[in-house]
Amino acid sequence: MGNKVLIWDSRREDKGEHGKFDFLWKGPYIIQAIQDNNTNFLKSLDGTNTEEDPINGKMLKHYFDPF
Repeated sequence: MGNKVLIWDSRREDKGEHGKFDFLWKGPYIIQAIQDNNTNFLKSLDGTNTEEDPINGKMLKHYFDPF
């Protein structure tokens, strides 16, 4: 918990739904809680809870802050 992650934007992954250099990851977000079935609850960087549904861990990747 507390790790920064990006969410895969699966709605735009199909061919023709995005441009060649479009970024297909949303975020970063902070992991607020993890359930035993790989369900992640996220919050935004300013500390507010996201309005999105719980996210499966397969749709996340670590975000490394460049600073």
